[in-house]
Amino acid sequence: MAVAAAVQARREDSAADPGVARPSADPVEIVTTPLLSARRAPEWLRQPLDDRLLTDEVRAVLASAEAPDTTCLSVHRDDTVILAADDDLLLVPASAMKLVTAAALLEVAPPDDRYRTEAVIRADAPIADGVLDGDLWLVGGGDPVLSTPDYIERYDEPRVHTDLTELADAVANELASRGIVEITGGVVGDESKYTPAERDYTGEVDGDGNPIWKAEFRTQNQAGPLSALLVNDGYTAWPDEPNRRQNSRASDPALAAARLFDDLLEERGLVIRGSSRNEVAPAVSERISLGVVESPTIGEIIGRMLRHSDNTTAEMLLKEIGVRSGVGAQRGLAVFAVAQALDRAGYPVQGRTLDGETTTIQIADGSGLSSLNRITCRLVEEILRRSGPDSVIADGLAVVGESGTLARCLVDDPSARGDVEAKTGTLNDVTALAGLTVADNGDVVTFAMIANGEGVGARLGSCNELQTTLIRGVANHPYGPDVDALSPEPPATVVVTPAP
Repeated sequence: MAVAAAVQARREDSAADPGVARPSADPVEIVTTPLLSARRAPEWLRQPLDDRLLTDEVRAVLASAEAPDTTCLSVHRDDTVILAADDDLLLVPASAMKLVTAAALLEVAPPDDRYRTEAVIRADAPIADGVLDGDLWLVGGGDPVLSTPDYIERYDEPRVHTDLTELADAVANELASRGIVEITGGVVGDESKYTPAERDYTGEVDGDGNPIWKAEFRTQNQAGPLSALLVNDGYTAWPDEPNRRQNSRASDPALAAARLFDDLLEERGLVIRGSSRNEVAPAVSERISLGVVESPTIGEIIGRMLRHSDNTTAEMLLKEIGVRSGVGAQRGLAVFAVAQALDRAGYPVQGRTLDGETTTIQIADGSGLSSLNRITCRLVEEILRRSGPDSVIADGLAVVGESGTLARCLVDDPSARGDVEAKTGTLNDVTALAGLTVADNGDVVTFAMIANGEGVGARLGSCNELQTTLIRGVANHPYGPDVDALSPEPPATVVVTPAP
């Protein structure tokens, strides 16, 4: 009875207190989705279905009649494995190898570093009556994109480069400021940064006698002649419309660069009496700098290599990896440095041969021209996944339907154009594609496909069925129902009428 009396007293107090809320006829929203409903985590509800549908779409690559038995495929959504089909199988990657070269270089060189090409004279060179009695050296720093405007401006799509004419302007101005109008010697090219001077790998073989490159790669100009002092990819003449097979190849790129620089200086009024040659410059303590031209950043140069599948740049970057790793620029040592850099960074460098044996990846060059390269889809996909969509590597990839080697691929397909960035790869017996896309919901899908089979690359060509199936598969992610359809139901609005 005491409890009942207390409750009754409170009710009476409430009725007398104007500050106590009373029922009214105003609309009231009532939650209709239970607090523990799956609708309160719509992404979680959709993800399993979405992943299954994405798996089905990319698996279609393997189901294609065009897919050889020796095909690997690795696809991730963020860090979730979507498909890993023979992803540890060691296969020939063709130009997908350039992703490995890029990753290794970024392990040993900051992406904002730049190459330097310098013009110097001897510090003790006599100067009298406007005449410098001696030579002028053009010292190569390994810049793979050193060019003149008439060479680089032929391309429809802009390519990052270092303008050699800017160095010619600087040197001409510096000589004029010193009152020098004539040089009794010649312009001398110094390519000693990359020693020995390997022009290409057509004459090299591996331990079993297999050629590193096919002999026709030189005659086809698949890559220019290599040198630490390289101008215009090592070519001395070229057609108005880019066609590398019609380029004239320099037998001595450093000498060709020196001769070209001689011409540029003479165009600016300098008289040069001597002949050009290839020779090491004086030591730093024994020379005076007349000017330096810096390259674009290493990150930007990686972008040129990836986007346009630039073989010459790739092989030059391989030599830079060797030098920065302390083993030297020679191919056989530089490829070892690539594998070491990847291993130290924790990348998966083990794989499975066609015979089922476990062994390490095999790297024969930087560009992927060599059919002796053996890497895995797992490695390539992990490089892309670790790098992420805002990385130097991602920024350098070709964009489907818009740029680089994918500019003409799926141009008329709005579901894929501009949404996927990737690196292509093609040799006679290889077709490959590796890249990433950022979905509308923020998911990052990374993928790598390498297919090896007799004549598969030559038969399918570029933008082929295997590649476009994979591109469309990842471009249309997510596949599940719209998140809004799975979200909590909107609250119901009811009117509560006070009890009489």
